[in-house]
Amino acid sequence: MSQVEPQSGSLCALATIAEAATFLNVSRSLVYELIQSGELPVIKLRRCTRIKLEDLRALADRGTPE
Repeated sequence: MSQVEPQSGSLCALATIAEAATFLNVSRSLVYELIQSGELPVIKLRRCTRIKLEDLRALADRGTPE
């Protein structure tokens, strides 16, 4: 995943599904499952799905049930 970090006062950084999977070290399928279950909120931009980096970090910090 590209190492884009938001600066204070700027817009939040967004990741694609593939970048989110890389960040979390999981498959793209699992990222879609996390989205479907509501564990990972997304932003829809027309046909594009984006995920806030802060949401990815929060998910990584709390972990996921196995």
